[in-house]
Amino acid sequence: MLAALDEAGLPDPAVRARQRPGELSGGMRQRALIASAVVARPPLLVADEPTTALDATVAARVLGLLGNLRDAGTAVVLVTHDLGAVARVADRVVVLRDGRVVEEGPTARVLGAPREEYTRELVAAARLGEGPGAVPEPGVPVLEGRGLRRVFALPGGESVTAVDGLDVTVRAGEAVGLVGESGSGKTTLARLLLAADTPDAGEVLLDGMPWSALPERDRRALRSGIRLVPQDPLGTVDPRLTVRAVLRAALATGPRPPARADRDAAAAALLARVHLPTEVLDRRPRTLSGGQRQRVAIARALASDPRVLLLDEPVSALDVQVQAAILDLLVELRRDTGVAMVLVSHDLGVVRRVCDRVLVMSGGRVVEQGTVPDVFGAPAHPVTRDLLAARAV
Repeated sequence: MLAALDEAGLPDPAVRARQRPGELSGGMRQRALIASAVVARPPLLVADEPTTALDATVAARVLGLLGNLRDAGTAVVLVTHDLGAVARVADRVVVLRDGRVVEEGPTARVLGAPREEYTRELVAAARLGEGPGAVPEPGVPVLEGRGLRRVFALPGGESVTAVDGLDVTVRAGEAVGLVGESGSGKTTLARLLLAADTPDAGEVLLDGMPWSALPERDRRALRSGIRLVPQDPLGTVDPRLTVRAVLRAALATGPRPPARADRDAAAAALLARVHLPTEVLDRRPRTLSGGQRQRVAIARALASDPRVLLLDEPVSALDVQVQAAILDLLVELRRDTGVAMVLVSHDLGVVRRVCDRVLVMSGGRVVEQGTVPDVFGAPAHPVTRDLLAARAV
């Protein structure tokens, strides 16, 4: 068992084997699941989006493991929206659309010289573009973390420092990317900034005023200033509610909520802002596509006119075409509203498309930071270089 955990790239496998899933990061849970699938060396392995929640370096190791299993005689069926993973592992590729095969053949030929228009669209969408283009100049700081530290207990009396003396500043209109390997502290830092968790040391300021130090009863009235766009919007809403009810409830929490009679019109305006038709109002989130649900999640977050959006892996579960559309929407919202963004992502291409600055995390610390072109163009730290090299595979 420990050998399988190690083979799947899980650090400290003896410690992780004694932990419960809720005590692991999303990437660690994914690797533990992969280990459970390969430990018996099955003759056929069906890998359904095996690298979705993983950073570039761990994803490269997992794809290397799948490649090794394939070379050793295991048949592998890889289901994924990541064309880079297909290029790394697959001998043949089958392109599906609406339940039908639109193209198939050797991977190099299909990805290198696609014959069908839909395949060409997928390949083009995988190239996310360079930078957000013309966006507002950053203004005054709206969100600041000073000396943040967060420690978690491990089995056996040990502990892990998830965030270690970290400083971060986000200015009005700015988009800051948080990247790093799974377990580097990205999600913990995001939770501290959101005040969903309390730091063991340090403080978070919102608009220059105490945020993390406030009692929740005092913080509740200020929560409209910072909103979360989650990775899984379906898991954050009551499945019984329609989109109309979800957006009406979100509109009621803003600092200047519209009158009840005006909330349907305001909900329709929110959908228009994220390029969804009014008919979506009377549907339930479960009946929407992944891209539509993510747009509803963004609309819900915008309902209170926040100054900061915290986006936690907002496109990791989406296919490349929908990813590109959502990222274009985020850039559009930056230009039109001036909202600041903190984008947590394991995909460096996503950060390059949306963000001005990037913070690279490792071991709970920021090991490199700067503008996206500077950091990605001339990385100074080995962790950054490894992330960029792994993505290029």
